Amino acid sequence: MIFIAVLIFGFQTIIFAQDPEGKERQTVVYSFFINIVPDSFNYPLVGFINIAKGNQQNPQVGFVNINEKALTGMQLGYVNTVGADFMGLQAGFINTVRGSVTGPQFGFVNVSGGEMQGAQFGFVNTVADVGQGIQTGFVNTVGGNFQGIQAGFINTTAGYFEGAEIGFINSSKKLNGLKLGFINYTDTVESGIPIGFLSVVRKGGYRAFELSANEMYPANFAFKIGVRRFYTSFNLGYNENMKNRFSTGFGMGTIIDINEKSFINPELTTYSALQYNKDEWDYNQLSKFNLNYGYNLNHGFSLIVGPTISWQYDKENSFMEPIFAIFENEINNKHKLHFAVNVGVRYEICRNR
Repeated sequence: MIFIAVLIFGFQTIIFAQDPEGKERQTVVYSFFINIVPDSFNYPLVGFINIAKGNQQNPQVGFVNINEKALTGMQLGYVNTVGADFMGLQAGFINTVRGSVTGPQFGFVNVSGGEMQGAQFGFVNTVADVGQGIQTGFVNTVGGNFQGIQAGFINTTAGYFEGAEIGFINSSKKLNGLKLGFINYTDTVESGIPIGFLSVVRKGGYRAFELSANEMYPANFAFKIGVRRFYTSFNLGYNENMKNRFSTGFGMGTIIDINEKSFINPELTTYSALQYNKDEWDYNQLSKFNLNYGYNLNHGFSLIVGPTISWQYDKENSFMEPIFAIFENEINNKHKLHFAVNVGVRYEICRNR
């Protein structure tokens, strides 16, 4: 008897008139297990499967929630789907909206087929059109312009981006804000700055080659890439007198223009040399701070000169001896400091002034 009562209650069908003129009557399934309701149904839908036809303004709570047209309210479930515009809250494993979204989406996959004004928190977040708000997930994509914050492993905006992108890989067509990541790509920087291990600005970015000499490496080659406000450099140093003649380096710098001909160029670079010595590996690290003065010549060439401060670290007390130095000081058996001069010639491939 209890089982029969549950079946009767669970699949109860309510029939009532939806047309105010009384010309048409629609069947409504409103039960604990499944709910199927017509347009403008004014009661909450709580069931395993909720299917709402037409536009709705009510909460929907279930394993699967399907709203065929626009919805203002809330969807809580494993799969939530809205066939038109949505305003409110979606929380579930998969949240999809065919139209625009106003409000937050929480789930493993969040999709807005139109515009988005709000927030997406999930593993994969997608906005097909323009967006404004926050995207936080492993992969965040926007098909148009975006204004706000993107934070994830991969962040991509097909159009204009304004705000902050924070992730391992950040990509946008135009930038007005901050990109902070391991790899940053943008077509054009209108206002703002990309900061990362490698920042590529296709139009108007800063890319330069440099040949220089300092107290440790009489021959040093560097490639610099980014923007003038912040760039990274990849260095290769050579010294004939060292056991390990070649050393690789990574650095960062900024260019402060004084006028059209001259500029100040602070740089911080770290060189690493790894060599096999007496049945073990010997690691030597050299960190340098250069305060360069630059003078622009014709056709992208410039001369670089300035003081440099170097700090050496060697675990085996086998310091690299500088070719020349203004001042040297051995702090202890693993650390050494010296002052010298850096000179070089630089060629800029493209400029971003």
